[in-house]
Amino acid sequence: MNPLCSAFLATFASVCVGVFAISQASAAEQPGCKLEKPPRNAVAFSVHGLYFFVFPGALDARYTGCQTTWEEHGKKLYVLEFKDGEPLHFFGYEPPGHLKNTCDYAARRLRSDEASCPTYDEAKLAIRHPTPDENISIPPGKDPRR
Repeated sequence: MNPLCSAFLATFASVCVGVFAISQASAAEQPGCKLEKPPRNAVAFSVHGLYFFVFPGALDARYTGCQTTWEEHGKKLYVLEFKDGEPLHFFGYEPPGHLKNTCDYAARRLRSDEASCPTYDEAKLAIRHPTPDENISIPPGKDPRR
């Protein structure tokens, strides 16, 4: 084969492999999966007088990334990881901020034995909360958003 053609094919193949690797990156590497504190645009809601924050507030049907819920002191409660709209992992923190359990999902089923894991159908629904339009006011001392 012509040396110029060989060099071109080698370069083209390595670029293709690189693009493929990037496109296959884990959902956990997507924006939002490494957040330690709720961002300013996290949706606030209240349950039984306690305040909670979820980000992102709304997920589209093909969402890839994580949806995280924090409590009013800014400690994580739950993280749901999605790829193309399908749940991959659920991380539960109890007490808040301390990882207690990890649940895995594949082929539209819960793959973990953990009794405290949400079912596949529950995980698929994501973390239920008010929509961004229903975002409530939070007293300054109870709002960990940056």
